[in-house]
Amino acid sequence: MTSFRWYLVDALIRWLIDNRCTPYLVIKCDMPGVHVPEEYVQNNQIVLNVSAQAVNNFSLGADGLEFDTRFKGVPHHIQAPAGAIIGVHAKEGNYVVTLEPEFDGEAAEDETESTQEEPASRPKLKFVD
Repeated sequence: MTSFRWYLVDALIRWLIDNRCTPYLVIKCDMPGVHVPEEYVQNNQIVLNVSAQAVNNFSLGADGLEFDTRFKGVPHHIQAPAGAIIGVHAKEGNYVVTLEPEFDGEAAEDETESTQEEPASRPKLKFVD
């Protein structure tokens, strides 16, 4: 089953915009696939304004988040997997949703050491009474 995280984040962003709030995302920056300007990262996190006035070419889907923006007038292309989004909040109020980082299957395998051998090309089934 695919992750529901990006659906939830997308719905929260839309809800904030519908209520005339400025949506911000908190991204965990030490995860694989995160590309943000390092000089704005604090405590392995970056907070990004994702309102229509702040970003261009915004895309959020199962593959993750991607858009173009400017920091102090310098253009940057932002990219992050959906699992790196650890928070959604509004600039204007106390609307905050926090999420635990979510590693995809590939990233989780990369980070854990496996002592098991690779499975055989065909699984072996055993009948159990």
